[in-house]
Amino acid sequence: MSSTRSRAVGALGVLVLVVGALAVPAGARVARADGPTAPGPVAPAPGAGVGPVIPTPPSRPAAPGVADGGPAPQDGGAAPVPAPAAIPLDRAVAAGLLDVRGEAPGSYQSVLLVLTNRSREPLTVDVAGRHLRPTTSGCQRLGLAFPVGATTPAGAPAGTFPVRLEAGERREVRMNTCCMDAGKPCPREQDRFELAATPPPAAVEVALRWWVDHPTASQGFVNAAVWQRDPALLARGEGGADASGPPRPAPTSVVSHRGVVYVVDGGALTSLDREGVRRFHATGVRSALPGDAGLLALADGVDGVELWRFGETGDPPWMKLRGLGAAGPEQVLEGPGGAFVMRRGPGLAYLADRLAPEVEVGLRSRSAATATSARLAAVDPAKGRAVAIVHRAGQGAAGAFTSAQGLHERAPTVEVFDLDLRKGTAALRKTLWSARDVAAGPAGVFLVTFAGSLARLDGERTVPVPTDRAWEAVEAVGARRLVVAGEGGRWVLDARGGRPVALPADAVGVAIDPVTDDVVWIAADAVRRCPGAGGAVETIPIR
Repeated sequence: MSSTRSRAVGALGVLVLVVGALAVPAGARVARADGPTAPGPVAPAPGAGVGPVIPTPPSRPAAPGVADGGPAPQDGGAAPVPAPAAIPLDRAVAAGLLDVRGEAPGSYQSVLLVLTNRSREPLTVDVAGRHLRPTTSGCQRLGLAFPVGATTPAGAPAGTFPVRLEAGERREVRMNTCCMDAGKPCPREQDRFELAATPPPAAVEVALRWWVDHPTASQGFVNAAVWQRDPALLARGEGGADASGPPRPAPTSVVSHRGVVYVVDGGALTSLDREGVRRFHATGVRSALPGDAGLLALADGVDGVELWRFGETGDPPWMKLRGLGAAGPEQVLEGPGGAFVMRRGPGLAYLADRLAPEVEVGLRSRSAATATSARLAAVDPAKGRAVAIVHRAGQGAAGAFTSAQGLHERAPTVEVFDLDLRKGTAALRKTLWSARDVAAGPAGVFLVTFAGSLARLDGERTVPVPTDRAWEAVEAVGARRLVVAGEGGRWVLDARGGRPVALPADAVGVAIDPVTDDVVWIAADAVRRCPGAGGAVETIPIR
């Protein structure tokens, strides 16, 4: 190596990231930005040559030695040789020692990192904690963590992953990655990337390097801290407030609104529009709640279950509306003017706006029986109209009534309430004694009787829907179509009556687009969509 090149490498070695040496004491928390707008970087900015603060002590020990209490060398023995200094990718590129590019991404979860040593000497680089920017499209930037399936080299400083390249060597490394841009299109296989000239925001680098030390953590858990720019979330995976570890991801679910399909897979929320553009929105999501007023989600945050709003494009891509407690609601409907009605178990709560206190929605009933469950359905959210369906238990144990009292008075009932989403009020429309199941949507309120017949509730009057089959339940209601269960399967049926069309036997989580009437469901290996206008069933990859 020339003396000039030696001085360059030596100078860069002095600037190596020493991650983990500045670990926060046990119990300390990293400051975060909170509020209605998208949070920016919250961890303290690292100084020159110093890594960002890691919110929890590293779980991977360094190689034993005298400094950390390891055995001292015997007389005449040599002290352990430290690992070669690993140069951060951006500094090696800036010094002209390294070429870096990314290609063949696996959506937002991995990328093929191509490294070429341009020097005439071996070079050790740290591949963690930096990020790639796209050069072929406006897709997401990708944060780099550690190689897929690899074990961190012994003696590597915490939060780093050194890779040694021989002189002139070119190497391809498949890297675990995190998305840095919620709302932008997911990378496609043909997209290409270059290394960003500057490090990522400090909070993002903290999360990426934390993942190097905790390689068994799920991608979605780490990505939540990355795109929220909130390293405090990582404490939940390392003996923090939730000592059981990272939050369990929500089961896979699919919904559709105005032709856009939203998929929650392992807590990651992505969407696919009619043009075939897939976007990443968030991780840690429990359920997606698209509507005419925009995209909402119930998700895990530092305040337990939180209500988030997402922008389809532009900045900010998301905002936290409010925390909703440790358990959170099961459903949320947004009304005009930013009001919300939420379902919590068999009860309903109302928020006049996102900052208002919760108020219980009164469900005035003719029955004294206990409510056992409730369902919410939007009928016309633009006008603030919705329906609540409340199931009540039978009134009293056997023998508690005289023979003069009718059977219907002590049987389980289903009540249909009309909701005003603006005011948070409910008016009882109908009490049903003969209904096995009731569901609602834009096409109205539909019920299945204990005899298996299907009917529509027109005001307070039930109108039969002509079919030649016995049904068990109404699972979804669109603008013109229903999904009903019966005779060992699921069927799509015209809301006014018509020939039922069978869905595949492996269809689960079936939903209907309230605007386009597209029927979507989860199959064994993908999401399927049956267009509302009919035609061939489409296959949508989950990732």
